[in-house]
Amino acid sequence: MKRMVSCFAMLSATAFAAPEVTDMSLTERGDELVVSYSLSDDAIVVVDIQTNVLDDVYASIGGEHQWTLEGDVNKRVTAGKRSFTWTPSSDMPDCDVQASKLKVVFSTYADGDAPDYLVVDLAPATDAYKVQRVMYYPNAESLPGGLLSNGTYRASKVVMRHIRAKGVEWVMGSVGEIGRSTSNEGAHTVTLTNDYWMAVFEATYYQTGRFGSGTYRNIRAIRNTPWNSIRGTAATYSWPVKPSSSSIIGKMRAAADGFPFDLPSEAQWEFACRAGNGEGFWNDGSPIISSATASETNLKRLARFGYGWSSDNSVAGQMPGLYEPNSWGLYDMHGNEYEYCLDWYQADITGLGGRVNSWGAYFADGVTAGSNKSVRGGYFGNAPSACRSAARGSYVPNQYKHEVGFRLCSVYGFQEEELVDSL
Repeated sequence: MKRMVSCFAMLSATAFAAPEVTDMSLTERGDELVVSYSLSDDAIVVVDIQTNVLDDVYASIGGEHQWTLEGDVNKRVTAGKRSFTWTPSSDMPDCDVQASKLKVVFSTYADGDAPDYLVVDLAPATDAYKVQRVMYYPNAESLPGGLLSNGTYRASKVVMRHIRAKGVEWVMGSVGEIGRSTSNEGAHTVTLTNDYWMAVFEATYYQTGRFGSGTYRNIRAIRNTPWNSIRGTAATYSWPVKPSSSSIIGKMRAAADGFPFDLPSEAQWEFACRAGNGEGFWNDGSPIISSATASETNLKRLARFGYGWSSDNSVAGQMPGLYEPNSWGLYDMHGNEYEYCLDWYQADITGLGGRVNSWGAYFADGVTAGSNKSVRGGYFGNAPSACRSAARGSYVPNQYKHEVGFRLCSVYGFQEEELVDSL
């Protein structure tokens, strides 16, 4: 028997930033509820549908109940009279949704700002399936189906977290951290000039293999793929040159109608990994301490490590998201697979102040560099010390390595791609 529950309260809205949302109304159209509103200026518009759990106390219905939102919502919307629909009979079949008792909370974001989450759809468009490539959500809980339970987020879609880095002064590298390398972790102050997006998960075989000759159904973190395959031959396609159209990232860009995916710079990677946790801490805020056993206990919540090197699937990198996230909701930034960055590797980068080394044989300050590409985060076979936020490594860009993968980054909406710099 279907359980009938009266579970909604009155309609309202909140626009916490310009542009403004006004003239809101709600009507019923068959099984759909239609929310109409006026938007004063172009903006990203997201909503949260809430229930009244007790009198005037409201709670979000959660992303698992917001699959059918369609129209001018969760995307960039032009100014004027706008509307979107929701079909509660599909998303909440056990509830008797009363249109007169509905609360919808609006949030708007002007150019240069954005909500916490962005989802890019890589699925091919068809006559029956018109893809909205970029969708925004205010928090992880509002992602349709749930971040970890919706399989498309590690297969045909890419979930990215808004990294609010603009103007934040922080220390890159380490000073006296337990396990520190004295050869390549020189501490230096960095201030990034732009926000950016960082993928919540490491890139998977399914996301990256769907554009080749075969279709991969494997949602493990991709590995054994050279930098040259990921972005294009390093001698030709290193930043600031865009990724080759025939590279993995180039094909992902094409599939997403030009969405500017890329690798992160080392500074972008480390800032996102640390998630506000500085010297002496793992990226969830738990301490890196001298006792090896205690330190490993803290890291075991966050990372796959200490398995010893192997190409065996039972040992090597696993599906992203099996461990706890960092303080900003990013998974597997410690352990599982090393992650390639844009930079050419050099041991001493303190003089660069966080700038990406983009010119191959030379750094921004003219110092001769090596021939390897930087990797970060450690991998499934490392000891804890190699998985720290400040730990650095490198590989030749044409190497096939079972312990190296990558994570997507983007400056979409925050800066013109041609002007990108990590500072």
